[in-house]
Amino acid sequence: MEGFIYCFSNGSMPGLLKIGATERPPFELLKEANDADAWRPPAPYNLEFAKAVREAKAKENSIHRLLARFAERRGFFRAELEDVRALFNLLDGPYWTPPPDAAEDNEDGKSENGKSVDGKKPCRDPSKVFYHGQKIRHRTKVTNHTWVATWDATAKAVDHEGKKTTLNVFASNHYRIERPDRGSVVNAWNECECETASGWVSIKDLPVIAE
Repeated sequence: MEGFIYCFSNGSMPGLLKIGATERPPFELLKEANDADAWRPPAPYNLEFAKAVREAKAKENSIHRLLARFAERRGFFRAELEDVRALFNLLDGPYWTPPPDAAEDNEDGKSENGKSVDGKKPCRDPSKVFYHGQKIRHRTKVTNHTWVATWDATAKAVDHEGKKTTLNVFASNHYRIERPDRGSVVNAWNECECETASGWVSIKDLPVIAE
């Protein structure tokens, strides 16, 4: 089959990598992996890198055989990220880059990843959950490097060092600068936090600010 081979990581499973093959664009599989009704991950998966190849299943089997002694369970391996990338480098085919809109925020109130604990879709409109000047941060999973920005309610944008962007572009730019080995695909709603009176909290299920 023609398709992609991919490498996923998960912040709750440091050092453990999911390596597989798919006929679909890797970002679609990533969204499925992070759906609470599918893979049921303990924390969101991240796409480290992917490659478009021919005979994707055969190449997946070859990589699995080469990494067999590092296998933890089917498709999961306790291996160094750069060692896996070195194996990918040996395969013909280009590294996959998502289309520009693949990682854009879904800001129309629809959720891409499951439901909140009360059964309702979590809000995905930043202007309804952040107050002006509220601090928002993103940390890289492996290096634990942190970027901090603020919410500009007037511009309805994340302000990082004077540059106004969407949430996902903010987090994506962080990976692009601090983790160029990883790739920049990200779901900021799963990874970012905001500062509140009680400390930093995940933005995944924030309540809507009363108007």
